[in-house]
Amino acid sequence: MTDIRRVAEVAGVSTATVSRVVNNTGPVNAKTREKVQQAILELDYRPNKLASSLRQKETRIVGILQTDHSTHFSSIFADAAEDTLFNHGFTTIMSNTYGERAMEKEQIEFLLDMRVGGILLRPFKDTSHIPSLIHRLEKANVACVLVESYPVDPLQFHANLNNVQGGHIAIQHLLELGHRSIGMLLPFEPWHTEGPHDLRLAAVQRAIAKFPEPVELHIRRDNAKDQVAFGFEATRALLKTSPGITAIFGTTDLLAAGALHAAQEMNLSVPSDLSIIGYDDSYVASSMHPRLTTVSQPIDALGEATGKLLLSAIEDPTIPPRSISISNILKVRDSSGPARTS
Repeated sequence: MTDIRRVAEVAGVSTATVSRVVNNTGPVNAKTREKVQQAILELDYRPNKLASSLRQKETRIVGILQTDHSTHFSSIFADAAEDTLFNHGFTTIMSNTYGERAMEKEQIEFLLDMRVGGILLRPFKDTSHIPSLIHRLEKANVACVLVESYPVDPLQFHANLNNVQGGHIAIQHLLELGHRSIGMLLPFEPWHTEGPHDLRLAAVQRAIAKFPEPVELHIRRDNAKDQVAFGFEATRALLKTSPGITAIFGTTDLLAAGALHAAQEMNLSVPSDLSIIGYDDSYVASSMHPRLTTVSQPIDALGEATGKLLLSAIEDPTIPPRSISISNILKVRDSSGPARTS
């Protein structure tokens, strides 16, 4: 592999002159600059930008730290954030934590060793340790944006999807269709005081409380790992104990998929007998039959907005922290319809 000394030899100049041309850090006359650039082309010289940045104690590198980059949400988010950062001259290093605090801390130390200019941190569900991580990054003068971290800390840069708005548009859709007895399926979030599913539930409860007509809300929660199985069993139980239910809202598409399987096993027509709404707009929603009405999360918009927020924090360390909340979109498909009248 060609190094800077070989370029200097071919161009007939010093290595310092080659360095000034490559990094554009000092005066070089036009004729000399042309000789150096010609030598670079002939030798296909690629300067080690990371080593150069480390010597200057700053890099055009940012870290994207998530639990698992392979999931549907994580991959879309990371791609959008990476594109935004790349378009502004930054390279990204992606790291997984696999939901382990020790791994999260280790990866942050690795990113600090790489002299990253900033970090997008989408932490694991339990966020009680986040203040200590933020303190570590502040001490190292590294900008950080928290992503989907709950509860939202107003003293930190933060970006999330608006779960309150998402829950509201889902219940509003069902109320407008005439549903007055509704089942709601959601997972427990013992690691959050105000997690995304809690926020969706709170939005539903507020909308019902303000609605001018009586509305029954039947809630089922569980921390089951198999959400489809929980959605199936919970829907069967709900419909047996409360046969007047005309709609089910699952706060994930997997829960809604389980509800749909239960309805089909009970020979109920969806949506004529039972309307079902999911949340996420994952591949599950469009592959079910009937296709699920769902709250679509604009994950790519979140990634882009988060990347821009980090850029602003890097470029001006004096700006005060702020939060960004991205609104969701209701995608009405085939699984929701007017409430049955009998």
